[in-house]
Amino acid sequence: MISIRYKAFIPAGLLGAVLIALTSIAHFAITQLTNTNASLAGRYHEIEEVRHIEVAVNRLVYPLVATLMVESPEARDSVTRRLDEIRDMIGELRELAVVNSEEHELLNIIDNRLTHIEGISGIMLRLPPSEHQRAMAMLNDLTAYQLTQLSDLIHTWHEDEARQVNELQEASAAVGDRFRWWTGLFASALAMLLIFALWLNNRILVKPVMTISRSTSKLAAGELESHITLKANDELGGLAADINNMAASLQSVHQRLEAMANSDSLTGLLNRRAFEAIAPREFEAARRYRRKLAIAILDLDHFKLVNDTHGHNVGDEVLRTVANLMATTLRQSDYVFRFGGEEFVLLLQEADEPCAMTTLERFRRRIADAVITVGDLQLRVTASFGAACYPTDAQDVESLLQLADAALYAAKNDGRNRCYTHAGRTQLDQPAIVRPQLEFS
Repeated sequence: MISIRYKAFIPAGLLGAVLIALTSIAHFAITQLTNTNASLAGRYHEIEEVRHIEVAVNRLVYPLVATLMVESPEARDSVTRRLDEIRDMIGELRELAVVNSEEHELLNIIDNRLTHIEGISGIMLRLPPSEHQRAMAMLNDLTAYQLTQLSDLIHTWHEDEARQVNELQEASAAVGDRFRWWTGLFASALAMLLIFALWLNNRILVKPVMTISRSTSKLAAGELESHITLKANDELGGLAADINNMAASLQSVHQRLEAMANSDSLTGLLNRRAFEAIAPREFEAARRYRRKLAIAILDLDHFKLVNDTHGHNVGDEVLRTVANLMATTLRQSDYVFRFGGEEFVLLLQEADEPCAMTTLERFRRRIADAVITVGDLQLRVTASFGAACYPTDAQDVESLLQLADAALYAAKNDGRNRCYTHAGRTQLDQPAIVRPQLEFS
């Protein structure tokens, strides 16, 4: 693949080739005079068409007068035919290549005036014989103002075209004399243009393309935060802006996908994948800054009985309610994760064993006191908790999880609806625990 740095010299090479070719074919350039003559021919044609329109407009008054005098359908058709002929001539004039934008605007003005004349003449020709005097007055007004102004406008255009033809003839005569002198000057200018093109090509093409190439390579490598810094008010600048927008969109989509991948679809809590990313990070921060940390596992008691008795829809609502209770009770610095089924994991910052047990006991009571309503059904559930603390119980996340899981099973075996540490100790002053039963109504 040829590098863009080498491709950038292609325009310069083309300019050099043009310079050599220009020197060889300079004596043939006199043929350009034929183009001038062709333009002259077009101008002559345009003048002829303008003259025809001018004559037709000046003669329009005769069929109008005849119509008022004779009052015959043939006379009315003659007026319409004359107006249609003028419009056809205007249309032919529009098709000429030599007619410029200013002349097209002039044709629009003529067309509008002609439409106005058509409207007045139409009203005038529809007047009954009893209003003959009014029709004659309208004809006088049409002749004195509308047709006269239109004729003057076309006449002025005709004179301007004649003057342009004379100027074009004079310019054509001067082309041959000036051509040899301009050829030498153009050759010198082209040589300087060659040098300038090399510099400009490198400035506006090579460097921006290389900048974009380096940035897109970073994007392809996954560095979505990489942005192109390119100050160019052209296509390359637009391309750089589009790439930056695309990178921002990809980064936003990536963040949303990450959030979806780390969220539990049923409860909206963080999931196990999020725990595997967050827990090591928080544990490392606790180790580095010598902070305390607690991990607790929560499991709903007899949850299978809820699903078997009332169906999974009720079970899902129970899970959502419990998740909401924990999410609204936690501190902003703490985390709650759904590990699957009816099992949840809590990550408590700056929490030793007494603090963790106080927090878990508060959770346990909120869950036990909550009345969960699903339609006409009301029920209560309880939960068991097992916890382990850093640095007193274990020195890594996996060990803390294992100890918390063991404490959870001890709480389950001892009757459920209670909070245990890994050693089986309950929160101080906790009332006697009676084996819970699910309440349904």
